[in-house]
Amino acid sequence: MSVPTRQPSVLLLCKSEQAAAVDKRALRDAGATHIRTMTSGLDAARIMAGLEPDKPKLEPDIIVCQHKLDDIDGEQFCALLRLHPRLLGMPILLLLPNDDEEAQLRALGCGASALMGRPFSVDALRKNLEALMAYDRRMAQLDRGKENADQQAFDDALSTYGVLLKPVRTPDDYFYVGMRCLEEKRWNSALSAFQRSLQGAQIRGEALLGMAVAWRGKGDLVRCRRCLEQAALTFALAKRWHNARTVFIRLLREDPQARSPFLTAAQRLMRENRYADAARALAAGIDLTPPQLVGTRVAQICMASGQPQAMFDQLQQHLDGELGQQAGDLTQAIRCRMEDLQKQQIERQKQNAQERQRLIAREMRARARENEAAAASADGPLSEQPVAAPFEAPLETPPQPLSRKDPAAADAPGRQSALPPEEGPEAPAFRGALPAASPSLPPAKPSPYLAPFSEEDASSTLFKRLPIINELCSVIKCTWKLARRKKNERK
Repeated sequence: MSVPTRQPSVLLLCKSEQAAAVDKRALRDAGATHIRTMTSGLDAARIMAGLEPDKPKLEPDIIVCQHKLDDIDGEQFCALLRLHPRLLGMPILLLLPNDDEEAQLRALGCGASALMGRPFSVDALRKNLEALMAYDRRMAQLDRGKENADQQAFDDALSTYGVLLKPVRTPDDYFYVGMRCLEEKRWNSALSAFQRSLQGAQIRGEALLGMAVAWRGKGDLVRCRRCLEQAALTFALAKRWHNARTVFIRLLREDPQARSPFLTAAQRLMRENRYADAARALAAGIDLTPPQLVGTRVAQICMASGQPQAMFDQLQQHLDGELGQQAGDLTQAIRCRMEDLQKQQIERQKQNAQERQRLIAREMRARARENEAAAASADGPLSEQPVAAPFEAPLETPPQPLSRKDPAAADAPGRQSALPPEEGPEAPAFRGALPAASPSLPPAKPSPYLAPFSEEDASSTLFKRLPIINELCSVIKCTWKLARRKKNERK
């Protein structure tokens, strides 16, 4: 490769002067004697484009650009410089943070003439500088065509980068870029810029209007109307009534069923107990909103609060001050709607109470059937077993009558004769029966399950003022007494 006859002049773009020290020394070792250092890529682009006549002329042979600058990235600087017709052939050496293939692939297409990854050697840097000096920049052709060259794209990109990529950015800057993008019909860029400008409270409504224009330009009318609704609500909350009315009238032309921003703002302000501002919002949109709709929505807010009448009285007081005689129809509509909602609420409460009573009655009947089934299952085994009555002998088969001279009876020690003293027609015949007054068996007792409950045993009066809880306690008491009876019977 031929050695260049003169040493190249280099413009070194870096993040800071401290970060440029190592690269500046490497450039001197590689043969560059004229080195100028800058930290702002935007300022360098403006000077080379001739937009700063009061600053020293800047025409380097080679630009060495680090990966990060003070205001923009190195890749963004390369792309910006290639937009100017006179700077298309300017050699740019872009220094990447590492030398792997992935970083170089990401940097392709930015407009750099050569790429170098860190760490690099002085020999590699020298070879790149020599190759860039030998590169035919075709400046003659560019100089001949510079008079007719259009650099509007460069100016637009420079203004856009200057706003979006400067160190301190404000919502107003993003809004300015969004408006420029709308003029150029770059809808996606405009949406991105307006989205960032929404953080500014003073221009939030205008930013939403800009987003609506961008969505309309893209053909999405649903999102366009949504942005218009949000813009109208933003203006209403900011008490910019004229802007809110203008946007809402535009919405009504496209959609007669559009939500009123004045009514939505009034509802939000009433929840915050700001009744004076809510009355102003209602008064500002009274001619654009039907009174019936206002009455319904305001009545719902009042009924949802703990004290609906107090809220209505405070709102009515401010409405009288804002509307004067016109407030009568509006307050009457609100009052009538509140009465209707109150009647509906009472009816719902009655229906809910009746439904609860039906459920409790159904549950009590089910409990009663379960108790009856339990009692029947408890009495069943006892009825199946042979129970000895007081006058019956607990013998499986009736014994045969014995005579007085029965030797078995006479020989059995300690055995008493079951025969009566005399046998005759008047003597009771022994057929498995005992005398009625036999002291060996206890008297019969009636089963406790057969005795009915008294009213005091089957009911409870613990909660007289709470009938539902009182009925539940009665069921619990009755169930407990049945369980106690069953337990006593088993004993």
